[in-house]
Amino acid sequence: MTTLTLGGGPRQLTVTVSTVGARVCQITDPSGREWLVDDGRPEPTSEVPIPFDQGTRGGWDDCFPSIDAEADPRGDRMIADHGDFWFRPWAVSAVNAMSTTMRTTGIAHPLRAEKTVRLRQDASIVEIDYVLTNISDAPYRFLFSGHPLFRWTDDAVLKIPRGGRVTPAFGLPGRVGVWPRLDGRDISRIPSERGPMMKKFFVEWDGSVTLSFRSGHSLTLRQSTDVTPWLGVCINAASWPAHDPGSDWIALEATTSPHDSLTQALQSGTAFVLDPSERVVWTTSAEFH
Repeated sequence: MTTLTLGGGPRQLTVTVSTVGARVCQITDPSGREWLVDDGRPEPTSEVPIPFDQGTRGGWDDCFPSIDAEADPRGDRMIADHGDFWFRPWAVSAVNAMSTTMRTTGIAHPLRAEKTVRLRQDASIVEIDYVLTNISDAPYRFLFSGHPLFRWTDDAVLKIPRGGRVTPAFGLPGRVGVWPRLDGRDISRIPSERGPMMKKFFVEWDGSVTLSFRSGHSLTLRQSTDVTPWLGVCINAASWPAHDPGSDWIALEATTSPHDSLTQALQSGTAFVLDPSERVVWTTSAEFH
């Protein structure tokens, strides 16, 4: 396992990226604030699939071709918990003081992935470029979800301009609402919790979400809805995993589907499809204040 440190100038973020899963381990702003959860757990050291709660349980990784552990739609293999790539080593293909590019390697899989983590000059902005390619000889259907676990330090507010339908996943009433209301409640306000709590919902979004804390700090995540028309919001307070709860966090998960399960995405027609040799490219940006 190798970690690469990017940036770190007086007006820049300092970002650490691991070769395991191309995971962003830490994002530190110029004031010294750490934005991502880091519970000090070691990176996985085996390519054998493991449950997600046996990994670092922090940072910013990516889940594909599913979040749930389930059978691949081709029926010849099982998809690992939280996807097939977060626990595996990636190969570094380029690196400099402000960016690194990594790609998946050493796994027989229909998808090949490349990921570039890049810092903007003189700004507290990190950009992540993604390239997913179907290298098989048949169309491949999959689910993709970003998976950044941001530290939840105090009361927070979510702002999603022109948010649409809200679909609960777990921990909330099983009804469909319209942002920011679900079952008569304003779910854009996230008060600090003292007891165990975990919940998740999906929102149709316009590609921009701002998470603001009572302390005055905020972050804005942006991503094209051409690929990820949904935003998953998962909130954990002293709840997960049940046997050893770690830090409290809020995950803002730009995703192709309002489901954690590829099977459900296929049933609802929200799985993403790539034809043989076809690729999809997009960029995520996160700005910190």
